[in-house]
Amino acid sequence: MSKKNGEFNYKDSVTLREYFESMAKEMSDANDEKFRMIEKASDLANENIRVRIDSLNEWRAQNKDERGMYMTKSEYEVRHDTIQKQVDDLRLRSAEMSGKASQSGLMIAYIFSIISTIIGVIGLFESLTH
Repeated sequence: MSKKNGEFNYKDSVTLREYFESMAKEMSDANDEKFRMIEKASDLANENIRVRIDSLNEWRAQNKDERGMYMTKSEYEVRHDTIQKQVDDLRLRSAEMSGKASQSGLMIAYIFSIISTIIGVIGLFESLTH
């Protein structure tokens, strides 16, 4: 509607029906745009979820592979007992070897002391006989 020189001109006016139809069209266009935006946001969210699920699936597969490499408790106990027995055997052998080394050292010391005693006794007899 428009007024020209203070007068109302029907040529420039629209009917009430045309007005409501134009308003309905604007509202429909606005709603269509909102729905497009909602659909676009939904598509982006779905893509984001797909990416996250893919990364979680990769993590799950890697975790499953790693768990397959772990040793069970019963396997650990068997292997640990075996290793513990071997360590105990090594300790025993080491103690035996150091005992043998000490014993051989002691035997050598006894031999030298016997020889020294014999030499000393011979020297003593010689000094008494002269």
